[in-house]
Amino acid sequence: MVGLYDGRHYQVFVDGDNRLDLPRHLQKYSVVVTFNGSGFDLRFLRLTFPDLRFPPIHIDLRWVTPRLGMKGGLKEVESKLGLRSAAEIEDLTGYDATVLWAKHLRGDKKALESLIQYNTDDVVHLKAIMEVAYDKLSRQTGGFLKDSVPSVFRGISEPPKPRRGGKHGVPATNPTGPVGRLLDKCSAIGRAPHVVGIDLTGSAKRATGWALMQGSDTLTKSLSTDDDLIKETIAAQPDLVSIDSPLSWPQGWQDPATPCGQPIYRKRELALKRMGIPVFWCLLPTMKCLTTRGMRLARSFREAGLKVIESYPGAAQDLLGIPRKGSSLEELKWGLSRAGVGGDFLHRKVTHDEVDSGSR
Repeated sequence: MVGLYDGRHYQVFVDGDNRLDLPRHLQKYSVVVTFNGSGFDLRFLRLTFPDLRFPPIHIDLRWVTPRLGMKGGLKEVESKLGLRSAAEIEDLTGYDATVLWAKHLRGDKKALESLIQYNTDDVVHLKAIMEVAYDKLSRQTGGFLKDSVPSVFRGISEPPKPRRGGKHGVPATNPTGPVGRLLDKCSAIGRAPHVVGIDLTGSAKRATGWALMQGSDTLTKSLSTDDDLIKETIAAQPDLVSIDSPLSWPQGWQDPATPCGQPIYRKRELALKRMGIPVFWCLLPTMKCLTTRGMRLARSFREAGLKVIESYPGAAQDLLGIPRKGSSLEELKWGLSRAGVGGDFLHRKVTHDEVDSGSR
C-alpha cells in the first residue's frame, strides 16, 4: 500500500485494487518528500515498478531534521513538533502496520481502514514537517527579507530603522511613522478611528493582551475570560476589532478533529510563506484551541454589529523592522513608538501580551 498527499488531497494505492495507477499519478509532480525514503520507500517502489519515473527532486526528511535539532524516527519528530494522530492509531508502529496488512489479507476490513488512517497521518505530517524545516532553514540561511521592506510599504512611509545602540528607554512617538500616515488617510470619518487589538491566547487560564487604539493613543489591559473580552470590546464601540488568531479553517476542511487527507494551510498562510514570512498553520494541535476560541469571539463581536479582521502582527513587525515580543519588552516598545503608536503603556510596567496587542 502506498499513500500520496499533494498538500490538499490524499490518495491511497492498494495492492489488489488500484496499485498499478500509482506511476501515472506520481508523474504529475516535480518533488517527492519522504522520511527515510532513500533507504526504504523508494527502494521498494523500484522493485515493484522497475520502469517507474520518480520526480526529479527527492527530499528525504530523515537527513534534514537532525540538522534542526530533531533527532530520531518519524514518530519522535512528530512528537517534538506537537503533531498527534487520532487516539485509535496513536500507538501504532511500523511493525503494527505489517500486522494490519496480514489481517487485511485474511479478510479483516477494519484492519485495512486502520492501516489507511495510519498511512494518511504519516504522509500528511510529512507536509507539516517539511514546512517547519523550510522555515527554520530559511531563517538560518536567508537574508533576503530586509531587501523587500521598502518596496512593500512604498507610498505609506519609510519603515523605521532598527536601533543601533544609543540611550536606553523609549523615544517620543513618531508622528510621521506608518501609523500617522495611515491615520491621515482616515480623516474622512471626521475623527480618529477606534481600533481594538486582541493578542489572544488559546485558553482563559492565561491572560490575553487587549488594547484600545484611539488615533495613535493606545490603552492596554490584560483580560482572561471570553466574557471579559466581549464586555470590554463591545463597551469600547470600536470601528474595527483586530484579533491575532486564525478566524477560519482551511477551505475544504470538514472536521477539525480528523486531519486525515484534508488541507493544512489556508491561502493567506501560503501567501505569507511566499513572502518569506514563517507562519504556523491553524491545524497544528497547539493552534487548534486558539483558532476555535478566535472564531467563537469573532462570531460574538459580529453578532454585536462590530467589524472583525484577523491579523498577524509578527508579519507586520518583520516588514516594518519592529522587534517581535520574543526579543525584549523594551525593544518592542521602541519599535512601536517609532512606527507611530503612542500611549501610557510605553512608559509603565506592562506584560508582553499587552504591548503586543498594541501591534494589532
